[in-house]
Amino acid sequence: MTEQYDFYHKMPKDQAVSSVIEKMLDFYDNAFDVAFEDGGIAIYAECEDPNDGKSTGIREKIGSGIGGWYFVIVKVGDGYVKQFRKRD
Repeated sequence: MTEQYDFYHKMPKDQAVSSVIEKMLDFYDNAFDVAFEDGGIAIYAECEDPNDGKSTGIREKIGSGIGGWYFVIVKVGDGYVKQFRKRD
């Protein structure tokens, strides 16, 4: 039986982040980073022009939430992920 997650019964944080990473690898061609921050999932997605107002297509592919967690998409310029989202 598949587990059902909602606002009150959430997927473990690390599992939710891993789930987003797996989905992103399937369709997103640019660099990205996924992290659990401030009570939700932040997706840092590189794009040519972060201010162009165009959709990244991420929300359409991922849906409205991951395992009961909200997520935000932060559009960033080329090179941002490598420069500022380094993992220790």
